[in-house]
Amino acid sequence: MRTGNSSSYLEAKLFEDKVGDFLTSVCLNGTVEREKTLLSGKIRADYYLTEGCSPKNWPPKTAIEVKCRLHFSSISWIYQQYLPLFEAEEVSKLVIIYIARIDNSNLNRYLESLNTSFIELYDFRQDLENKTLVENKKSIINRIDIIDKAKDDFSNTKYTLFLGAGLSMDAKLPSWSELLEALLNQENHTPYKYINSANSESISSALGYSSIITGRYASDGYLKDDSRTEDDNKQIFIDRIRNVLYKKKKYKSTLIEAVSKAVRRKKPAQIITYNFDDLLDELLNKKGFYSVSGNMIPRINQIPIYHVHGMISRDNTKPSNSVLSEKDYHALYSNPHNWANVVQLNALYTSTCFFIGFSMTDPNQRRLLELAREKDKDSDQIEKLPHYVFLKKTPLKGEASKEVNEEHWNEMEYMMSDFGLNVIWFNNFDDLPKILNYISGITNDKPKL
Repeated sequence: MRTGNSSSYLEAKLFEDKVGDFLTSVCLNGTVEREKTLLSGKIRADYYLTEGCSPKNWPPKTAIEVKCRLHFSSISWIYQQYLPLFEAEEVSKLVIIYIARIDNSNLNRYLESLNTSFIELYDFRQDLENKTLVENKKSIINRIDIIDKAKDDFSNTKYTLFLGAGLSMDAKLPSWSELLEALLNQENHTPYKYINSANSESISSALGYSSIITGRYASDGYLKDDSRTEDDNKQIFIDRIRNVLYKKKKYKSTLIEAVSKAVRRKKPAQIITYNFDDLLDELLNKKGFYSVSGNMIPRINQIPIYHVHGMISRDNTKPSNSVLSEKDYHALYSNPHNWANVVQLNALYTSTCFFIGFSMTDPNQRRLLELAREKDKDSDQIEKLPHYVFLKKTPLKGEASKEVNEEHWNEMEYMMSDFGLNVIWFNNFDDLPKILNYISGITNDKPKL
């Protein structure tokens, strides 16, 4: 059962797209810009008509705000936001399009008190909707052109990159499950005397296929050895992870290169990575970036790469740490002021975030996204989806039909909207660098997905 919030996100999203379809159909000779940045980036109009719309007698520089339910507090807030744009002649008319009006008497009295022709209100169904326009009932996955919106946000807002395991796997580093399996390999009866990597599948099954519980199981085998000091056990564990991660001398990844080009083209507020490796760090070394894997003093005029789950450098002389096991995750959960939680929440609150290389199943990550979304619950921003996640459109296993898969992908979008995330779907991992190159402005060749 979906929450009311999830339903409202989807309703607002669908309605805004429907209004966009309508505007495109009636403003045939004019430009309809979506999510237009105004007043030096302080305000974003849902739509902006540079040449206006002659069939509706809307003049050039008309801004459009879309609201499912219009009430006194929302229109008051919108008016106060747009008044400076009207005075600066950046907007000549504000059109508010809605489905329903709430608190009608208060709203009417407020409009009368303004005594202005700057604002016009339209009931979409009664006043605007073209009855001959065939309603597009396709999945929102297929009809929302979210890539261009992401490109605009990348260019015009402060942004943060969140990077997950998919980034490192593109460089042929081991996956999470492969890392855990390799950690069970015996070496001088470490981590266990009899258990080894041949038992990893059975162990994962016995532990409910939970990666963090399996991580605890593997790490405990190293840390409980009483024949060595605790520090020695930790170092052996870290060294084993390093050996598993860095089997090769050189690593090539078109995705990591695309990320590197994107952040050099336009500097982010920060990069937040869940990966242990330092492949991206080395590419960006001496280019105004620096690595952080714990509480550190910020560097002036340099951009942090936060390793919120720890970092294990190829250089074994550098300090290393890891968040791998259930115990490590519990430490993150229990302390809301943990530096890793703080930097992630700050990024979600203050910037447009792009999530690359994630399956979106990390429990702490989902908790932080939900917590960040709570602040928008009672504000005008609740109808906005401020962030983006790149997800592979993987069909369900078995004999799932096309209709079943489409419904599943729709449901994934509903779920991600709860976290304030727009989904950018891709079919093959080779598409991901191309999409990123387009969004970051490296190329103008829009990928056909």
